[in-house]
Amino acid sequence: MSVVTLTNVNVLDPITSFNENVRLEITFEVIAELKEDLDFRLIYVGSPDDPKHDQVLDQISVGPVPVGISKFVFEAPPPKLERIPSKDVLGVTALLLFASYKNEDFIRVGFITSNEIPGQDPETDPPATIDLANLQRNILADKPRVTRYAIEWDDPPQNDEAHPENVCTQLSPQKSMAAV
Repeated sequence: MSVVTLTNVNVLDPITSFNENVRLEITFEVIAELKEDLDFRLIYVGSPDDPKHDQVLDQISVGPVPVGISKFVFEAPPPKLERIPSKDVLGVTALLLFASYKNEDFIRVGFITSNEIPGQDPETDPPATIDLANLQRNILADKPRVTRYAIEWDDPPQNDEAHPENVCTQLSPQKSMAAV
């Protein structure tokens, strides 16, 4: 069972200039006290052919995190155009938001993203050079792909056979009486 649940990721500027920051409003719920901070990182997939072109746009730690619902805005710089292969600048790619605890990813939210020059078809009229001022980023905010991962949170369950003294301390007094 996950101790932290992302309840919403709102893309604040789904259609904007490519060179504008990426801003995500992240809402999550924590159901048990956490001993460490939560970590978030945003990755831009630079090329579907080679992960070496992926760019970590930013990563942040959030904490201490109280039990309950929390919300914050994660603002990351845009991808560096010079690190993207020229054939992959225009067209479809992805933004990936990862949330982790103790260096273990517990969720990934992926957004399909399209880069285009408005009014120009890259298939029939490919530009000789890309003018960053005209390049537009469109994040399909309403169709995220969410993948959850099971991780070890704080205080994993103990093996009762190896430590029989823990059996009674894990039960409430009423259940201990009924178990005897």
